[in-house]
Amino acid sequence: MQAEHTDAPAPDRLVRFCDLRGSSVRPVVHDAAADRTSFMQQPNTRRAVCTELLARVLLTIGALLPYWPLLGFDTLHVTDDGFMSDIWNGELPTRVLMGAALREHGSVPSWTSQICSGTPLVGGEEPLSLLLFSRLPVAPALDALLIAWLLIAAHGAYFLARRARADRPGAVLAGIAFAVSGYLVTQLKHLAIISTVVWLPLGLGLLDRALAQDRDTSGASAAPTPARARDLALFALVFGEQALGGFPQSLYICALCYGAFALFRVGINAPRRVLLPLMAAACAVGLGALLGAVTLLPLAELARSSDRAVSKGFAWATQTHYWPGDAIMFLLPYANGDISNATYHAPALFWEDYGYVGLATFVLALYAVVRAARLPYVRFFAALTFAAYLLVLGPATPVFRWAFELLPGLSNFRFSTRFLVVVDLGLCVLAAVGLTQLSRTLAARVTGPRAQRLVSLLALVVCLGTELDLFIHQPRQNPFVRAADWLAPPGIVDALRAEGPFVRVFTPFHMKYHLAANGRARNWVTTQPYFALGELLQPNSNLYWNVASADCYAGLGPRWYVDAWGDHNREGQLVYLSIRPSARPMQLETDDVFPALMRAFGVTHIISPYSIAALEPAVPFAQALDHGTHLYRVPGAARVRVVPRAVVAASEGEVAFWLHAPRFDPEAYVILTDAPKELATPVAALESAATSGHATLERDEGEHVIVRAEAPPGGGFLVVSDTFFPGWTARVDGKPAPIYRANLYVRAVPLAAGAHRVELRYASSARVRGFCWSLAALTVLLGVLASALFFSRRARTPGRPAAVRTGRPASGG
Repeated sequence: MQAEHTDAPAPDRLVRFCDLRGSSVRPVVHDAAADRTSFMQQPNTRRAVCTELLARVLLTIGALLPYWPLLGFDTLHVTDDGFMSDIWNGELPTRVLMGAALREHGSVPSWTSQICSGTPLVGGEEPLSLLLFSRLPVAPALDALLIAWLLIAAHGAYFLARRARADRPGAVLAGIAFAVSGYLVTQLKHLAIISTVVWLPLGLGLLDRALAQDRDTSGASAAPTPARARDLALFALVFGEQALGGFPQSLYICALCYGAFALFRVGINAPRRVLLPLMAAACAVGLGALLGAVTLLPLAELARSSDRAVSKGFAWATQTHYWPGDAIMFLLPYANGDISNATYHAPALFWEDYGYVGLATFVLALYAVVRAARLPYVRFFAALTFAAYLLVLGPATPVFRWAFELLPGLSNFRFSTRFLVVVDLGLCVLAAVGLTQLSRTLAARVTGPRAQRLVSLLALVVCLGTELDLFIHQPRQNPFVRAADWLAPPGIVDALRAEGPFVRVFTPFHMKYHLAANGRARNWVTTQPYFALGELLQPNSNLYWNVASADCYAGLGPRWYVDAWGDHNREGQLVYLSIRPSARPMQLETDDVFPALMRAFGVTHIISPYSIAALEPAVPFAQALDHGTHLYRVPGAARVRVVPRAVVAASEGEVAFWLHAPRFDPEAYVILTDAPKELATPVAALESAATSGHATLERDEGEHVIVRAEAPPGGGFLVVSDTFFPGWTARVDGKPAPIYRANLYVRAVPLAAGAHRVELRYASSARVRGFCWSLAALTVLLGVLASALFFSRRARTPGRPAAVRTGRPASGG
């Protein structure tokens, strides 16, 4: 037996490392059959296994304790963002919708007409999320999903710390600190981000294990070729799971980390066969990306239709950036105030700058850099952490600008603060090594069993102290409420259900009302103002109660839709040109064209806490509801209609001009974009009397819509007040027909005179291609795993030569 690394963990009772795919002391050749027969007969082996299990149990408890409300499976965290709640309005509703569709119809929908006047459903396809939301009610599904992700983060960090030569107490510290890190705590409301970054430490650990060479300078032992193939396949599955999370920026950051780590890992190997490991790692990343293609390709298609089709520049990417004064929060988490009680006063977003991982964690990380800088893993994670923090600083240093201009793809993202997850993970791993180094240093300076036990007790105290530190400071960043109370339908839902089968609502200035509620709640000192806000059905909360909304909360949308309704950062230019706050208190005022716009966009009801007297009688008052909510009905609004005439606009500006014309009549004509000029009606004839047809929505299954339409004698256009998007096709009486973008963002199909059956289907070619690539990648990866398992078991067959069984020469070389 040969010691492979002089800095291996000390073999005391608490920190001895057994051969669990990261052993610091391992025979080059061993008899697997003999090992199996004598396994539990060896006291040291039994003790190591028990110690490992104990460490994992303590880690699990420590990681979940600050999130204890999740363990009841009957709560929701409703963390607020001022103008919206990312979890309640943004991240959770679509997962609930997809889970319900999978449960009821056996498939995941690719389109919904319930929000954004119709939008593709992209992201949230990770298997665990779909499984839980299709099988469980909302609260148990969300709580179980978060618990699973937090445990992945904790045990992944533990695994990575062990690979970095930390002992068990150090690895437990790393797992707890990362799972309860400031980044994960504050981003818990962003399910897509969390679903991506929690896998980062596990991915790095698998990559490290797969790329280890015989007796490299780091001291790690190499695995036989089947085991390496297994680890690379598992790493590819991890990367694919990250891709399915549907947050490209976090995936991009993880990919940069994997690339840097692979270069580091092969750099410390013995100077041979460097190219082959890099190629293997690149293939694993490629297979992982293909595994996530079912999410990535539709996202790319949506991005091409959005205003992010081209880079928006450095000023846009750094518009909201890290404030250097918040660096003190690594030591004093609330030195600049606390967002949870509205005392944070820095010129930045708290949840983008908060990276506290515990005072002891930060100090021990510095200790590792000073006292263990000779270790390759310390040098790498110190450099990675420092580089990531320079990127976090954004425009405060020239580093982010250099990266913005040199790294392909980085210019597509904003919020350089998202690199903070790398900083937090680096600090946790360094702290694990620092605690190990400190324990080893103290153990070398004291003698006697009692002194050695005191050293071990010190490591335990550090872990418990960090747990207490994080338990005190971190939970306040996520307010929890009883799911039964929060999910109870507000009174307005019953009022809308009584209005008829088709309802599409619009709440003007809902972001401002949310800001007002946020002020009354002092962020989340109390959640009562948000209960009252529920009466306004701020999108996308309408999805919980199956009520459709014209607008939505979406970070990415087609630019023509955003021009009309806005997105999560701005209000739509078209709609909000015709409605505004009045000089009179608690009132809104509108232009004369506003009711016509609402009819054109299929809005049947308007919800407002303010009265809108100018709407009557065109939009009559329906009823008053709880908390001063006013409900207005829009007569003549319909999701489908037939109009006899058309205007063909040459530009977006011309479309806006026609829609805001004082005499715009959505029943008389439609404004088409990118349509043949011969479809246009002469301007002089637009306001002359004409016979309109009629249309009836016969079937609506999201991506499959059937309409019965009757066109006037001169023909006309079927207008479907749903968002125009690539992938929609139309058939009129079984024959293909074109779909034109109409009234800025909806759809229109030309019709000849008479009765017709119009069928519209959505089939995203990007999703189809992505599904095929994902299926192919999954097949390859499962095949690799099966082959690796087969050859590993064959290598352990008794009677085979040891050199053959291990894949290495039987000699020490």
